[in-house]
Amino acid sequence: MQVSFHPQWIIATGMPTHFDGPDGEPVAIATHLHLVSEQAEAALANAHLEFDRAKNLFEKGALAKQRLDAAETALRSSNAQRSLAQATLQQAEASARRAQEVARDATLTAPTGGVVVERNFDNGALVGPGDSKGVVVVADTRELKLDAGVSELEAGRLTVGMPATVLVQARPGQTSER
Repeated sequence: MQVSFHPQWIIATGMPTHFDGPDGEPVAIATHLHLVSEQAEAALANAHLEFDRAKNLFEKGALAKQRLDAAETALRSSNAQRSLAQATLQQAEASARRAQEVARDATLTAPTGGVVVERNFDNGALVGPGDSKGVVVVADTRELKLDAGVSELEAGRLTVGMPATVLVQARPGQTSER
């Protein structure tokens, strides 16, 4: 499983975050094999009908033994194909269940909303439940605190809740209204 968080990503509270991993392919294969199994069932039912017809005609003397044997062989072949399709389907369903378990286990849920400010593991690192550090550090940005130097003259004119424009030297030309 690959860690793929990047700083500055915004994450919502409870947002599931998946790692690179199973992409649903085993589920698609199982669905396809289910259709193949149904086709094998239909072919087997048809082979039963053909064999019963051949047997009836053979008993009335209207069909050669060779044709009855061919119908019986087709019936056995259809039965084997159905069994193979069912076994393959069961194996694919087990693989799909395992892929879903892996995907479930490879999902992190953000405990709080905010911005990813630190990633504690490199891409490709194995992360387990016993790790002491979180995979990422998410800053809660719902409420921010700003320490600013204000002259005594201007401090007397400030009131709680007063709107402010924040300019940051690290981001010239950008302002934030609060």
